[in-house]
Amino acid sequence: MRSEKLAELLGNSMGDGSLEYAKRKRFQLRGHETEDREHYQKFIIPTFNEIIALPLAGKTVGTITDHKRNSYGISIESKVVVEFLKNHGLPTGDKKELSIPVWIRQNEKFLKAFLRGLFDTDGSIYFSKNYSAKSNHHKATRLVLGMTSKKLINQIHKSLLSMGFHPYLIKPFKSKTNKRYAYRVQISKKEDIIKWVEEIGFSNSKHMTKYLIRIRYGFCPPLTTIQQRKDILENKLDPKSFYAYGKVEGLVS
Repeated sequence: MRSEKLAELLGNSMGDGSLEYAKRKRFQLRGHETEDREHYQKFIIPTFNEIIALPLAGKTVGTITDHKRNSYGISIESKVVVEFLKNHGLPTGDKKELSIPVWIRQNEKFLKAFLRGLFDTDGSIYFSKNYSAKSNHHKATRLVLGMTSKKLINQIHKSLLSMGFHPYLIKPFKSKTNKRYAYRVQISKKEDIIKWVEEIGFSNSKHMTKYLIRIRYGFCPPLTTIQQRKDILENKLDPKSFYAYGKVEGLVS
């Protein structure tokens, strides 16, 4: 059952998933209630049902919505599903140190699918102003992937280098909320970003809409919602309108 789809789901799960094994046998995966909902409905839910839930457990995953935490995702209680995910490299309990499963590291197609899945849940596309060009628009593009696992970030950095990218590690910082250090790897060369899109890509429209706006207009305004970006791409909203009255100063995440 090893496949690119499974590798991508494991990438998703390394980012936002949780696997309970001690008492109850349950798997959950959650994202943002609005920004990630389409990703779940178009890829994660149907793919998980197709290759894992239905063939192994004979049932589909349930969806969970938490308005207080602005989260939306999937949940399934099944011993056979939990053991399957565990046996294919997804750790149980608290994810302190993670690792790319060996079967994924040994196959470049699987590795690219895994990286796509991981970025779709734990990655961000940032756009910043190019001050040397004296432009008010956010044109400079960066792909950033952040995790609390130093081992996993180092493996990703090494994997990207082996595939011809030019990533670099960003100095870790300590989170104020959970007191853990966050480790990050970044891609910023124009050629590398194009290479990522062509060879790895995105399954999450949250990311793809930002990239498409940057390609079409030469910049992408920060702090936009996925619906606003869709409106921009459908010519219902002018991206320059976000720069009125000096509103735009930050970065898009």
